[in-house]
Amino acid sequence: MPNLSKVRDLDGDIINGYKSFNSIVISDIDKSLHLLGSKPYSSSDPHYKVIAGAGFDQDEIVLGQISECDRAVKAQFAGLPVRHLLDRGHDDQKLFEHIDDLSSHFVVRLKSSRNSNEFTFNQKGKPQAVKLVDAQLEQGFEEVLNRFVRKNKVYSQARIHLVKGSLTLGEKTYTVIRVHVLNRTQNPVFKEPMMLITNEIVTHFQEGFAIYQAYLRRSKIESVFKFLKTNLGWEDFRVRDFYVIQNLIALCFFVGGYFYENQQEITKDPQAKVICSLAKSKGKVTRHFYLEGLKIIANFLLFQQFIKDKNLTQQDVDQIIKTIS
Repeated sequence: MPNLSKVRDLDGDIINGYKSFNSIVISDIDKSLHLLGSKPYSSSDPHYKVIAGAGFDQDEIVLGQISECDRAVKAQFAGLPVRHLLDRGHDDQKLFEHIDDLSSHFVVRLKSSRNSNEFTFNQKGKPQAVKLVDAQLEQGFEEVLNRFVRKNKVYSQARIHLVKGSLTLGEKTYTVIRVHVLNRTQNPVFKEPMMLITNEIVTHFQEGFAIYQAYLRRSKIESVFKFLKTNLGWEDFRVRDFYVIQNLIALCFFVGGYFYENQQEITKDPQAKVICSLAKSKGKVTRHFYLEGLKIIANFLLFQQFIKDKNLTQQDVDQIIKTIS
């Protein structure tokens, strides 16, 4: 296919595909996820700026969708404070200033290469910026958590260190927070400390911890997208129309979000055992077997539609089955 970009798949390998920027709202009202926007794009297309569904460069796509979603949420819920959560790929001064201009908040994970405002001098006497991860920040907070959960592993009596500082970029100054989490034997839970930046004011531990907890909500979003890639084949579809891609992403997201939010109830449903048995579950009713069973049903329905579309006879179908069995 022409005009595909180079993208990274779930295993970290570089493959051909379309990049996309997707926005989700996490509601504190009903504790659920809602897809707000999806924008696929291809920076390798020679007519990139005039393709329906793209029409922007990457920065314009990101900033434009942030603006659209920000306005949409505020229009629906007047007076509701909006906080944008973005990963390290959006450690960008232009983005920080853009969200400031929207009068909204943000929490962004910083890259480990981000410099602080501190300087040291090298052996030649030349000034050299100190990385934020190594900088001497202003104020530290520490507290013991009775229960800390990471990747389904529970750490009891974990100790969290929050160190707060500031970072001046251009004419604006932002709050930065460096987070260390240690287990009860004082070994780090994370290999590297997490560096966060926000335009919110932090004066004590609870405010800093709220910023950290807000960023951790991204894992809920990422779990849904991981489900889309591993179970619904999001990385496998190959279509050329940007509007079709947007529709596919929306459909996959809603399916993925439904199972993510309701997996406990689904596994108790009387029909779940039948669906799991299709995946040879040997009587087990688990989320894994349920999803595998649904994939089998989906493939069956697709095959039935294929038979209808191609006007295949029973003899044709028997020959196909013989070929693959």
